[in-house]
Amino acid sequence: MPSPITVCINGDSTVGAGLQFDGLDRQITTNVLDMGGANLTLAAITTAGRVVVTIGGKPQALVVSLRDLQRISELIMSSYYRLFQQGAGAMADIPAGIAVTRWVSPFGTIDIIGSRYIQSEYNLAKAYLIDDKSVTNDGNAICMVDLMPISSIDLALLQTAYRTLVAEFTVLMMTIEAFQCKIVNILQ
Repeated sequence: MPSPITVCINGDSTVGAGLQFDGLDRQITTNVLDMGGANLTLAAITTAGRVVVTIGGKPQALVVSLRDLQRISELIMSSYYRLFQQGAGAMADIPAGIAVTRWVSPFGTIDIIGSRYIQSEYNLAKAYLIDDKSVTNDGNAICMVDLMPISSIDLALLQTAYRTLVAEFTVLMMTIEAFQCKIVNILQ
């Protein structure tokens, strides 16, 4: 069984014995932005954010592959470098690199999360713009729900011998799928 983090993104209940829950990739179907084999850009992220905001959501996080996280850092570093070239500072003031973990978008601050679990097919990856704090029943549009916390269950197979099963039942619940956006076919 794959790790829980992998299943949160790539889980597919139709695979194998059906022991996986459906992850973000299977659950986000309404808002899908196709990059058509191009690189991920800040303009594409803004477009995805605009789609979510128009419906009533508020983008909170962007989950991207590690390569796309590097690409976003390079985009911001090149813009930062141009500011210094235009006289905003001395060349010695330019840091060796920039680690991008948040982006102040036109729709608010978005956390940028690099994930090694985003699978790449045919050299194309995906990204997920997530609204995780919209006003819903419990305050989360996406949450892990523990149907049964980790427990031991005694299985009486024979009258004199007992076997114990340790189990946990957890699912990824998305209450407002329309507030999420998936960006597909990103060149890796």
